[in-house]
Amino acid sequence: MVRRQAGGIETQAIAANVDVMLVVSGLDAQFNVHRIERYLVIAAQADITPVVLLTKADLAEDSAAAVAR
Repeated sequence: MVRRQAGGIETQAIAANVDVMLVVSGLDAQFNVHRIERYLVIAAQADITPVVLLTKADLAEDSAAAVAR
């Protein structure tokens, strides 16, 4: 798995021999769908199986609506 360096076109290896990527996000005030989407794109580009784990459902105002997004 590689990423582009900030402000550049060169890539940097950040992981190797990865089969599964855990994407963990809390459903509290910091919940960001776009961040999860970015990680899912990275996993797809690297041919890695993503698993999304949503935590802190007890702190969400409406956890069902957040998950539905």
